[in-house]
Amino acid sequence: MPHNNHEDGNAEEYKSKKHLLNFTKNLKKINFHKICEYADFHDWHWELCHGDLCCHQLRHAFYILVHKQEIIKKLSENPNFVPNTNYASLNKNTISREEALYLQNAVLQLNIKKYFDDIKFPRSLGYIGVAMFIIGEEIESENKKITHFLIDEIKKIIKSRKNRRLLRILESNQIIKNNINKLDEIYYNGFHLKCWDLEIFESIMIVLKNQKTT
Repeated sequence: MPHNNHEDGNAEEYKSKKHLLNFTKNLKKINFHKICEYADFHDWHWELCHGDLCCHQLRHAFYILVHKQEIIKKLSENPNFVPNTNYASLNKNTISREEALYLQNAVLQLNIKKYFDDIKFPRSLGYIGVAMFIIGEEIESENKKITHFLIDEIKKIIKSRKNRRLLRILESNQIIKNNINKLDEIYYNGFHLKCWDLEIFESIMIVLKNQKTT
């Protein structure tokens, strides 16, 4: 896989940046959900205020996820190994197509309901947004895999509400209805979600959270 420069990094510098390997070397259990749990706990930057530039920890963690087997091999040879994050980092401008498809597939493995239950809102959406930004619109516009996955899953969450009174409220809520219409326009017209379109999901989830607590 391209872009897999696994040269040694500076251990002290690596430790100071709160990167993933400071907290776990058990990479066999690392997946997208688990990375986001670490991101949530350690308050990694996720806002795309300067594109993906400020999302250092996430970009490096996504690199580890994509190149997990190679990093596991390096750690088996040297348990103190830390990567040089100047190279061991994914970003929109340098990610290869193969890496992007791998990261896209990692998002598709999420159990969305559990993910939203486990990861604080709105950063739960933010982490997906960073991944989408890094993957890039070209691939998502081609296969629309994250688009279909997220829209299908958020609809399942709404329809799975067991409280009939709550379900009636949601079905009549204009914010929910308007945003579902936006998602349907994207889904059924063959468009793709951009990372900024996650604001649609954010509006829906705010209603869901507010109704749940009333």
